This record gives sequence, structure tokens and C-alpha cells, in this order.
Amino acid sequence: MAQAALDLAVDYAGDRQQFGRPIGSNQAVKHMLAEVQVQVAFLKPVVYAAAALISREDDFSRGQISHAWLRAIDVADRATRVAVQVHGAMGYSWETDVHLYLKRALVLSGQWGTRFCHGQQFDKRIATGGFIAPLQ
Repeated sequence: MAQAALDLAVDYAGDRQQFGRPIGSNQAVKHMLAEVQVQVAFLKPVVYAAAALISREDDFSRGQISHAWLRAIDVADRATRVAVQVHGAMGYSWETDVHLYLKRALVLSGQWGTRFCHGQQFDKRIATGGFIAPLQ
């Protein structure tokens, strides 16, 4: 979802002309989009690692999954908000799909537990030195 919203924003920034040049040529817009791309790139391995542990029941796995959930929600929120900001008022209109990604990110942030619940799982993992997977 974050990557899709970012892709829409990058395309729009390349197409939208302001003062005779694309808005994507402005340094501030480039930096916003680049920051989100970096966050999405760093999120992918975290999510893949959590997906590999989804069927396990140990504290390490729960902590890893909670960490992935927290990061995914944060990145989705940031990516969709930046996409709406790049689109400006068009981001809220029915003419683009950006607002749908923002709404989905807001809905998913309340699914499968709360930030508090996942934060506790992640804190438990940190407190027990759970950054190294247990041997099996």
C-alpha cells in the first residue's frame, strides 16, 4: 500500500506542471518522496522476516511480528500522507486514488491489535534481549 501510494505521488509529481516545470523538480518534493522510498525499502525485510515467523508461538516471533506491524503502520501512514500532500487538493478528490490509500492506512492502523499491544510485545522482546533468534 505504501509503495502504491508513493508510486502515484511520483507519477503525479512528474506530470503536474507549476511555473513551467514539473513539481517533482522541486527539492522539497524530491526529499519527501525519497524519504518515503527509503522507509518503504527498509520496511520490506522486516515484514518478510515477520511473515516467515507467523506460525511460531515464541516470544521472539511475537516481538518480531509486533515490530513489523508497528513499522508497517507508521510507513503506510507517512507514505499516504506524503502522497496526498504531493497531490494537494487533488489528493482528496475522487479523481485520484490517493485518498483511498490514506483511508485504508487509517483503517488498518486499528486492525489486528493496538499500538499499545504491539508496543508491549516489542518492549518485551527488547527487555529479554530478544534480538537474536532462539536456536531450535
